Amino acid sequence: MSVRLIPMLLLGAATLGLTVQPWKWAWQLPWSLLYEYGVWPAWIMAVGGVILAAIAGQKRFGRMRRAGLFLALVTILGPGLIVNLALKPWYGRPRPRDLAEFGGQHQFVPVLTLRPVERGTSFPSGHAAMAFCLFTPAFLFANRSRSATLAFAAVGMLLGTAVGIARILQGAHFLSDIVWSAGVVYVTALVLCRVLRLDHVPEPAPEIDISEAVPGSRRQVALPAGID
Repeated sequence: MSVRLIPMLLLGAATLGLTVQPWKWAWQLPWSLLYEYGVWPAWIMAVGGVILAAIAGQKRFGRMRRAGLFLALVTILGPGLIVNLALKPWYGRPRPRDLAEFGGQHQFVPVLTLRPVERGTSFPSGHAAMAFCLFTPAFLFANRSRSATLAFAAVGMLLGTAVGIARILQGAHFLSDIVWSAGVVYVTALVLCRVLRLDHVPEPAPEIDISEAVPGSRRQVALPAGID
């Protein structure tokens, strides 16, 4: 089977009028709403992160401030810098709707082909990357709240998948573009989490035996973390 038939089969299964009107339902509900508003949660999260970083606490590198920086930077660096400014121009993969098989003028380019003759902006998906950003707050709760971690992970993956399906149906992306967008966001969040030390679990407060200081007493006292 020719590799060029892969996008045709993928999109043909999702759009029944392939040979006549490949993107028949592309801009109907709910796909049009996902395209228009699927990126809003990430923007809201990024703006909220900036506000949180600006007002959180008096200590310059407190956890709340670092959490705000994380939420802002994961959106700016992941979908913004890496996906849209670096990978899209570098790989230049044509979109499915621009292929000769669908009436366009470009030939199919396999994923991860560097600097192809055919030029486009299919790889990776910026919209899907923005939507997948909604799962990144799960990193902030990984060692603190299992329920919050699972909730953010599930909602983010569902939104990213839904936006990805919408973009595939609209002929803007291949399935591989969507998968790689999720991977870019995940790796970006993981690196930022480590750099900002948000994965650090505070050690329990040490216990001291005050009997050494107060004769006749055998009580042990737990000091707040950071006091020694």
